[in-house]
Amino acid sequence: MRKRFYSRMALTNMLVNGKLYTPYLITCVVTVAMYFIVVSMAITDLPGGETMRVLMRLGQVLIALFSGVFLYYTNSFLIRRRKKELALYNILGLEKRHIFRILLDETLLTALIGIGGGVLFGTVLDKVMYLVLLNLMHFDVTQAFHLYPEALLSSAAVFLVIFALILLANFRQIRKIDPIQLLHSEHMGEREPKVKWPLVVIGVLTLGAGYAIAVLVENVLAALLLFFVAVVLVIIGTYCLFTAGSIAVLKAMKGSRRYYYQPRHFVSVSGLLFRMKQNAAGLANICILSTMVLVTLCTTVSLYIGVEDLISKEYPADISIGVDARNDEERAALLELVETTVADSGQNATRLVDYSTLKFAMGMKNGEFSTDYRDAAQQNIYQLSVITAEDYSRVTGETVSLAPDEVILYDEGGRIPDTFTLFGDTYRVIRRLEEQPLFQWSGVMGVVPTNIVVDSRDTLEAIHAAQQAAYRADASTLFYNIQLDTDGTDEAKIALRQTLHDEIVRCFRDLRADSGGMAMTTQCRAEGARDLYSFYGSFLFLGIFMGALFLLVTVLIIYYKQLVEGYDDRERFAIMQKVGMDKPMIRASIRSQVLTMFALPIVTAAIHLAFAFPMLTRLLQALYLTDIPLIAVCTVGVLLVFAVIYVLVYCITARTYFRIVSGGGTHGA
Repeated sequence: MRKRFYSRMALTNMLVNGKLYTPYLITCVVTVAMYFIVVSMAITDLPGGETMRVLMRLGQVLIALFSGVFLYYTNSFLIRRRKKELALYNILGLEKRHIFRILLDETLLTALIGIGGGVLFGTVLDKVMYLVLLNLMHFDVTQAFHLYPEALLSSAAVFLVIFALILLANFRQIRKIDPIQLLHSEHMGEREPKVKWPLVVIGVLTLGAGYAIAVLVENVLAALLLFFVAVVLVIIGTYCLFTAGSIAVLKAMKGSRRYYYQPRHFVSVSGLLFRMKQNAAGLANICILSTMVLVTLCTTVSLYIGVEDLISKEYPADISIGVDARNDEERAALLELVETTVADSGQNATRLVDYSTLKFAMGMKNGEFSTDYRDAAQQNIYQLSVITAEDYSRVTGETVSLAPDEVILYDEGGRIPDTFTLFGDTYRVIRRLEEQPLFQWSGVMGVVPTNIVVDSRDTLEAIHAAQQAAYRADASTLFYNIQLDTDGTDEAKIALRQTLHDEIVRCFRDLRADSGGMAMTTQCRAEGARDLYSFYGSFLFLGIFMGALFLLVTVLIIYYKQLVEGYDDRERFAIMQKVGMDKPMIRASIRSQVLTMFALPIVTAAIHLAFAFPMLTRLLQALYLTDIPLIAVCTVGVLLVFAVIYVLVYCITARTYFRIVSGGGTHGA
């Protein structure tokens, strides 16, 4: 009988507090569904989907962590609003252990609805997301759809732990406060806050330091190392300035007699100042979450849209081959082998070019290439590909003539000066190429692809000899390259690349029976495109999921913030009406207050994004996306879409806030 009483009380409380519980339950259902879908994707066996599964496993961990933090944070709004209700239970005779039992039953109901509804919703949505992922990865929709018990068990286990931790936190909070404090908790902390100048100074310094790192760091590896440092500094600065800096600004506004002593400004400024201690943390959270949404979507959308450009740069031909052929005999044998193998495959070579390149990595200091690039975080590492003017003409169809000290140069980012030194010899750049003419095969994050066209084979051999002496290397870095396009299908090209690889290994094993091994690389555009779409498609899918989760929690925080603040402010606005303020005046003051609160986080998030843009471009360079105009367009597009959603949330919550503070008799603010 007593068990029924607690269960009925828990259910009644949730129904009575429907405005508070409904958004929270919806959030629980959606977060469980998102986790369930990502776990299912991580288990799914897709051809070539190894990268996808690794990213989904990472997403599984991230969504679990963020879900726990977000649900705990939103639950704190519920407890804060219900403290008075729980205090009344205590005063009316219920002991704390009875209140604990009611909270236990409420948590069990929440877990049942959240996990059950989330798994059901996730199951319905899972197939749609599965097809979306296949489409993003450019896979054919031929795989059967499956439901995995592991996804159900993992979702139930993770979120039961999350709800148990939330329940323990609620128990701890209720146990430490006596009934009188609970009864008056809504009115605690209402003293006008003072300006904490040390926090203002800390906020300015940390935010400035974070911005400086984002703007001034140019090296890709340094950007990777310092990214999280900059993020932490910006987060600290944001919280400090929202908490202390906002109070300083409001105090300054209050000190302006011309601005402050107007009815609309008087109410909004005094209201914000009176409750800023509570508002500041919430506004800072909204700002940080908004920035997370923007950064996550900007990077993933930019990467996915730029993948075609990346494929065209990294794979200029259907099949690219590079072998350290040491003499004319080996080069002739390789070319003949490639032509014969292509013919035997039943495909026709629609284009075939061959050339020699000298490939090696170097650092640069003060316009001089250096073999010492150990301090990679402080300087750029250049992956040099040196080619003769004759071979360059064969590849591009453009005839060029150079003097011994002249070069044509392509270097990503234009960092190499017009005059530079390489192994003691000085060269002048007479022309810079806008596009990379040669395939790099660098495959190393943070390395700058660099092509140098020299005048003759003699100059190329001299650089090769100097490079071998400087690095004390026995293995040759002078590669003979063949690029070819065929008229076969993607599957036929992939099979041909593998056949060529095997035949070249066999051929050079015979040619070099007594002279050591060989260095070789073969690449196929179709294979590379499949791998890139698998990675970037999965990355975009995960980015959309994480962005949606951040956005959901941002909206929920805004909703609860307005709901709680509306109930807190209702009595004050009722008093103002009694002393002469009419509803149009209240409406105007509410609009000013709510607009200020809503504009501050999104404007600050946009400023954060603007300062983060240079570092984001460096990080995207590490993932081989170098098209800065494309990144800028994607960033602006994502910001505009997010701003539209944000404004819609503002309109809805402003209306809700006004209905609460005006007693429910008016619609809209």
